[in-house]
Amino acid sequence: MVRVFAECRQEILEHGAQEYPWECCGLLLGQQGAPGRPHLVRRTARAENAWPVPTRRGDRFLLAPRDLLRAGRQAQQAGLEILGTYHSHPDRPPRPSHRDLRHVDFGCLHAILSVWQGLADEVTWWRPEGGVWGGNLVQEVLEPLG
Repeated sequence: MVRVFAECRQEILEHGAQEYPWECCGLLLGQQGAPGRPHLVRRTARAENAWPVPTRRGDRFLLAPRDLLRAGRQAQQAGLEILGTYHSHPDRPPRPSHRDLRHVDFGCLHAILSVWQGLADEVTWWRPEGGVWGGNLVQEVLEPLG
């Protein structure tokens, strides 16, 4: 299960709409849930889509290494950890693609956002394990941080 603060979900939605028609990408920062306990996403960290062929950024993403390092520092300073990544699927459903399966870190949390004609739609949450994507994790959106 995933618990995510409303601001984090909103940031993912806004990032996807702003980057359309390209895939956006970023990192999820928070606290890892113990077995049977939810993961808590407290912050997001935008990253540049550094896919080396710019015209293919509509269906591929690569996190810029400098952004990964920056997010790691941010997480450490806040007493959090990097839980995983998020990215968008322009004009496609928010379900893992075959490419996603081949290029993700197993055991990490992944959020996928669908963006249809520039309008952010749905965010789904996944945690691939054992070489396969598990079902969409139940998401609970928490009230804004005080």
